[in-house]
Amino acid sequence: MTSGDVPLTAVGDDRTLKVTVDTRVVERVIARSPKIAHFWLHGFLFKSLRDHRVTWLRAKGIKFGRRGADGSSKAIKVHRINEGPASPSEEDVVYRVTPKNQKTTSVSEAVAGLKQMGFEAFAGSTVLRVHEFGEDIRVPKFMAVPVGTRPGNPEAWLKRYPNKRLLYSPSKKKDGTAVLYEVQRKGKRGRPKKGATKEIVERLKLRFILTRFVEMDPTLNFYGMWDQLQSKRDGDWRGAASRMESQLQKGDPRDF
Repeated sequence: MTSGDVPLTAVGDDRTLKVTVDTRVVERVIARSPKIAHFWLHGFLFKSLRDHRVTWLRAKGIKFGRRGADGSSKAIKVHRINEGPASPSEEDVVYRVTPKNQKTTSVSEAVAGLKQMGFEAFAGSTVLRVHEFGEDIRVPKFMAVPVGTRPGNPEAWLKRYPNKRLLYSPSKKKDGTAVLYEVQRKGKRGRPKKGATKEIVERLKLRFILTRFVEMDPTLNFYGMWDQLQSKRDGDWRGAASRMESQLQKGDPRDF
């Protein structure tokens, strides 16, 4: 196998990464012993998927978002390989290698397994697609974006500071948006005249921007991580092909 060979072909859509294996480099092993080929090809696919899953989850900057305080959203659950539900719910990310078993008990089983061999990784909803590629989302009601403010939503902020007041005002800079100011009572700038008391004035401090559009930046790097591991997969593929050939030369491949 040369360094230019590409062992895996990845296709898919905005939810799914589907992968098939290019078996041309090991056709001789497949022809003489499908059971040997099935074992090592399956192991190579499983390792490729596991490497991607582990490296992706450990990468800095990977963000899934957190469960909403009101329970309206759910935390993303990334399942282990072949352990995810058959029908994923919205918070599930599922990995599957086909066929499920690495070893086969007969030549016919090995041949059937080689015909369907591959893997896929997918989510039960479009949540990951939005975080993967980024997207401008329109929401039915105003969403509050905090401006250097904690807590991050107006209701929680007013609950923490019951003696403070927020003032609503349509935005003058952008249509379809509004703002919430904190009304602060402070002394007027400058020193009062002799004999006068310091005048108290109201000042406005921007706390929240209210918008119907949310700009989601790409943060997950799911597909990008797959591309970054290409050279490692090439090395693993050369090793798998070498082991297949070595196993074939040890003796009668039917004993495998």
